[in-house]
Amino acid sequence: MITAARSLAGSHPRLRWAVVGDGDRTAELKGLVAEAGVADRVRFVGLRSDVPDLLGSADLYVNCSDWEGMPLSTIEAMAAGLPVVATRTEGASRLLDEGCGLLVPVGDADALAASVARLAEDPALREAMGAAGATRARARFSHERMAWELVRVLGGG
Repeated sequence: MITAARSLAGSHPRLRWAVVGDGDRTAELKGLVAEAGVADRVRFVGLRSDVPDLLGSADLYVNCSDWEGMPLSTIEAMAAGLPVVATRTEGASRLLDEGCGLLVPVGDADALAASVARLAEDPALREAMGAAGATRARARFSHERMAWELVRVLGGG
């Protein structure tokens, strides 16, 4: 993501990135952001309890994990109506289809940057993918459906 932010800085000067969460590597990541010269574009917001507000203020969602089982944060972003750019992990590949998000190879910063740029430049595409993602998230990944599927798997339904 840091490499993508750096590569898009010149062509997309209004693009801003927010990193939500905290962990052992936060200081390292902040250093890499500073080294890349994008500290004015990348904001570390830490652990937050107002994730719906954060999602509501975003234009798109990026998940560039190396591995994800079933990324709840991506489901939340989809349910919030955001188009998604994600690395092609097992979980993201199951969540997203071409109508609601763009998948890129793990570790491919150029593909990540190109996908973010594509969505940044096309508000109609962002809106269409966001709407498709919200529909998909509610239909396939709602709490009610997940509870029903659990009951079914356990033999109660």
